[in-house]
Amino acid sequence: MHYLKFSAAFLFLSASCTGFLDEIPDRALAVPTTVGEFEQLLNFESHYTVSPAISEFGIDDFFLPYAVWNGASARIRNTYGWRPDIYEGNNGAGVLQDWNGPYGVIYVCNVVLDGLDALKDTGNPAHYRNVRGQALFLRAFYHYQLQEAYGQPFRPTTAGSDLGIPLRLDAIVQGRIARNTVAETYASIVADLRHALDLVTKERPDADRLWVSKAAVHAMLSRVHLTMQAYAEAKTHADGSLERYDRLLDFNDLPLTNAFPYPDHAEMLTRLTSGASTGLFLRTTTYVDTSLYQLYEEADLRKTHYFKPAPGTSYANFRNLYSGSSSPFAGLGVDEVLLNRAECRARLGDPNGALDDLGRLRRHRYRAGDSAPLATDDPADVLGAVLLERRKELLFRGTRWTDLRRLNQDPATATVLVRELGTDASFTLPPGDARYTLPMPDIEIALNGFTQNQR
Repeated sequence: MHYLKFSAAFLFLSASCTGFLDEIPDRALAVPTTVGEFEQLLNFESHYTVSPAISEFGIDDFFLPYAVWNGASARIRNTYGWRPDIYEGNNGAGVLQDWNGPYGVIYVCNVVLDGLDALKDTGNPAHYRNVRGQALFLRAFYHYQLQEAYGQPFRPTTAGSDLGIPLRLDAIVQGRIARNTVAETYASIVADLRHALDLVTKERPDADRLWVSKAAVHAMLSRVHLTMQAYAEAKTHADGSLERYDRLLDFNDLPLTNAFPYPDHAEMLTRLTSGASTGLFLRTTTYVDTSLYQLYEEADLRKTHYFKPAPGTSYANFRNLYSGSSSPFAGLGVDEVLLNRAECRARLGDPNGALDDLGRLRRHRYRAGDSAPLATDDPADVLGAVLLERRKELLFRGTRWTDLRRLNQDPATATVLVRELGTDASFTLPPGDARYTLPMPDIEIALNGFTQNQR
């Protein structure tokens, strides 16, 4: 990010404020001086709706007919087909959503963190710690989201040399910056989250689920360590999250509706969504991937809560997204944490524990009395069952692209993705392909001299 991008982020921040900044005629003097004022800088809902959308267009949850794909924007069309050039030199709305938005929030977090460091009188120490913890969590969250789109996958043996993203850890905006390694990027993310865990004051999520709790920070640490294939640490943090909050929705109690019944629901730990406000995934011309749809048994209530028949076709449309809006969910939920722990238990030699976690989730997702327990003592079968349930549960949740990048490193769990566009075109994405790392915007390459991701 060059200095113009950060200037734009600061202007966006100033234009968005409706609190103390608007009361000062001279904005040059609008420098926060209290913990409460720094809290206001974080307290805009727009900061929680800019997770990079770009990788969601490349996952295998859905497919598009040729005419729909051909009429889509270049950004969607090229990501859907895993093409080498996604933005086609256009640094407009797509780049603003995928790159500038997350880095803009990271900048705001750095303004807050630097400002809090400089305060001589912190007032209420608990308030100070909580605001600092929120800023650290958001900075870690958006660095992670950017890394999973634009940095190379975490590969334990090569993370020290593989290219990650540029880390932004202060509010200084001048000068060119460099890309960090994947190992450096993840070390920073984990450090921020661990510090946030010590600072945030709430144990459990509150009603609006914007300000994080210890349960949410543990959940994010579990997600990050799962991505790093550090399964013991991922399980420890899944335990820490579930010990504090483990409420699941029972789909037997949910009304079947085409509206969005999920916003702020009890299962969410944090309310964060992507910047994909296109509504693409809920259109009648966007279809559920047929192999995915076939995974759901008739007694599985997700089959009717997630999907509905597509008019005039033999396919299915998406009925709802977990976010409760037309934008994919990117936050954290109890169901994901439970699946994290189940996978870790399966990999760490506790198949019975993994099956217990799966059984609990399935009882909340299947028709009452129809969720037959899984009976197997084969470790490979247990892991397969966990990954199958993960595939069926976490649709458009900001996790599938990362799961593919991680699971493709093992031939036993690798997946070949194929896009068939009738007789007009088809695309294939093999495991380990360089296209699992998306190209950075051209303007950043030109201004900072980054090494572009090879496609």
